[in-house]
Amino acid sequence: MPEPSDFLFCEGVTFIAREEIGSVAAYERNYARPEWPREASGITIGVGYDLRFQDDTFEADWGALLDPATVARLRPCLGIRGSEQLADGLADIEIPFEAAWRVYTGRTIPRYIALTRASYPALDALPDLCRAALVSLVFNRGNSLDAQDDRRREMREIRVETDAGNLAAVPALFDAMTRLWPDTRGLRERRQREAALWRRGLAEG
Repeated sequence: MPEPSDFLFCEGVTFIAREEIGSVAAYERNYARPEWPREASGITIGVGYDLRFQDDTFEADWGALLDPATVARLRPCLGIRGSEQLADGLADIEIPFEAAWRVYTGRTIPRYIALTRASYPALDALPDLCRAALVSLVFNRGNSLDAQDDRRREMREIRVETDAGNLAAVPALFDAMTRLWPDTRGLRERRQREAALWRRGLAEG
């Protein structure tokens, strides 16, 4: 079976998917229908595919995999913040896992590798599992390194350390980022798992 990505090993691609949906069974139970993950997110389908931030590519990504009526119903969600009302109105739509996986590996992962590389030029030189940890971070938080945004402080510091080749300093920055979510255990634990994945990447070379 071919690797799902020519840049990340299967373990890295699977790590990110697991962070987004848990497992195939969990996907079919919890994520096969459009959902709103709260806060600034849009309506999300498939494996972490946020319609708010994918409006320019939606038709190319999904047009051949979903029927025209489904595409037409999802189209008004493009580029806007989600809501419970929006999600409730789409609750009868079901996105098959096979379609979700095809978009995730064929379209979404390459896009987020490119976004990660744009903010972290040292990406290509990192060990594979370190690459996966960094792509996972950008997948979840976007790739902004806005110097005026204190919530992006650790992400900027990761850029400094990776540019300098000081890779051993990076896991502590993933851990430090947990300050941002004192009441959101899932995001704190995701940063900790990314830190652990980075450490494994360094240990395994």
